[in-house]
Amino acid sequence: METAGKETRRTPRTMEGARGAESDGRDGAGQTGAGEVMEFKDDVEEEVTLDRTTFVRTGMLRMLRVEVADLSCLIALPGGRAFDVSFKSNLLLQNFLTHFEERAGEKPLTSMRTRLLSDLETKVVTVFLYNEALHDQDVEVWLRQHCVLLSGCKRVQDVAGIWTGARQWRVRLKMEGWALRHIPSALNIGGNKGYVVYAGQSKLCRRCGGRGHLAAACKARICYRCKSPDYTVEECGEPVRCNLCGSRGHLYRSYPESYANRVRAYRNGQAGEVAKEVAGR
Repeated sequence: METAGKETRRTPRTMEGARGAESDGRDGAGQTGAGEVMEFKDDVEEEVTLDRTTFVRTGMLRMLRVEVADLSCLIALPGGRAFDVSFKSNLLLQNFLTHFEERAGEKPLTSMRTRLLSDLETKVVTVFLYNEALHDQDVEVWLRQHCVLLSGCKRVQDVAGIWTGARQWRVRLKMEGWALRHIPSALNIGGNKGYVVYAGQSKLCRRCGGRGHLAAACKARICYRCKSPDYTVEECGEPVRCNLCGSRGHLYRSYPESYANRVRAYRNGQAGEVAKEVAGR
């Protein structure tokens, strides 16, 4: 952690080498060296310092609820005003940042800020669909509602070179304050169901969208059409919602920007041009 100005600054940058590297593990446990610096803010007097023992016991273990087993390394930088902290996974670092934000108004954290050394937002997302005929472009329309695409689709193959049905994209997750806005773990595009996997993925309920539990244990009363917690789908008076673009008033099969409808419109346009040309002869 490091010292900051009046506002808590967050300056992510990708580290070279092992730090910030990700594995394909779903819970992010295989990632190494998710790092940050904690330091005193710029407007804090130079003589204010913090020894390593106090920082670890008071700041990290007691206030921020960090477990010793979560840490890869903690280095007290010269001068007693900054500490380089490395967690064993990006997921553990995300949990730490959430706790820091919650308690940033308490001493001694009021005098400190964090500066990230790991790229938390960039992920390789794998989408598994049970219908291989669904076009990549339709999946990309769905993904863009939840993240920023950084690459095109890569189809995952087995050792024999046969497509497994899995598709991968490199994406950047969106942020909500200090927290990542995670992609839903399940998707349904026009009745074509699938699921999403990436390193550091948060456990989200596909039924209500809540954190910390799965659909099998969900007790929420939820409308599948509009996601309202006040009634069920049988009582819903809202217009239908497209499960590709998220807009109301039409279903997936009527969405003009779906791949199938765009191809159909193109072919119909070509046929119309041919008919005009024939009629003009």
